[in-house]
Amino acid sequence: SSMSGSSAAMGGISVAINDPPSAFSSIAGLANLPSSNILLSVKQNLMSKGLTWAALATSSPLAFGGYSVSLLYFGDADYNEEMVTAAYALPLGETLSLGAAIHYLHSSTSDPYYDPFHQLTFSLAMRYAPAEKLTMTFRAYNPLAVVTDDLQGVHTPAIFTLGASYWLNKELLMPAEVEKNLFYDATVRLGLQY
Repeated sequence: SSMSGSSAAMGGISVAINDPPSAFSSIAGLANLPSSNILLSVKQNLMSKGLTWAALATSSPLAFGGYSVSLLYFGDADYNEEMVTAAYALPLGETLSLGAAIHYLHSSTSDPYYDPFHQLTFSLAMRYAPAEKLTMTFRAYNPLAVVTDDLQGVHTPAIFTLGASYWLNKELLMPAEVEKNLFYDATVRLGLQY
């Protein structure tokens, strides 16, 4: 998911918008970063005392493409999850960019019945701008649907997201996306950004 305020305000749209928090969602968007960025975000859930959600990322343009390194954390003393990601994207001409990311996932619990969980997976992404005002993005997270631990019921989902954004005018962006987690029904998100 994206860490940007605009993403949160539009119901979680992530791949259809391109902003510095692309380090977490629209990795193909890293290909055209105008400058280096550092992102730090911490949230506490008011309904679940003690649960913390935190993210730290850095992204930067390179001579050809761009990269990001990020860390996500969720949990408390009894249960926590972490994801460390390294991503790179490169432009292939003016209208197409490709991105790839490696993700290391870890979770642990204070319950001695469950062993700590470790997994290495990846994401692939493509961003295509067929017209000046239109951008289309596709992302596949864990596309091989790696099953980590059937005995403990740990499954990392394969998630496929297709998004598009269209500039209605110079100040109004209309993004939309469809996300399919192989464990659940598809989710459709629509938004407006002014």
